[in-house]
Amino acid sequence: MTVQEDSEDPKIELKNIIGCRVREARKAFQGGLTQDHLSGRLAALKITIDRAGIAKIELGIRHVYDFEVAALARALRVDVKWLLGIETTGGPDKIVRRTE
Repeated sequence: MTVQEDSEDPKIELKNIIGCRVREARKAFQGGLTQDHLSGRLAALKITIDRAGIAKIELGIRHVYDFEVAALARALRVDVKWLLGIETTGGPDKIVRRTE
């Protein structure tokens, strides 16, 4: 198991490896997305994760399914490989700044 490095409790075991990057991309997105707004963007992709679920993902205390990882990457306009920590490029600096 992986232990979250930036957690207030260093003994919290992570249930996902994308939480910190989801938070980073969300905050960098067009001046910042709220967790609720990200939930809405996911709903438009037919993925149901409420604000509390987003918070739990970001804290690393909620498991994330593969289809949710793909949807999060799409909603945040980042590369899946970046979310997973496989690549160092494709993150928030790649975000296309446009209004929808």
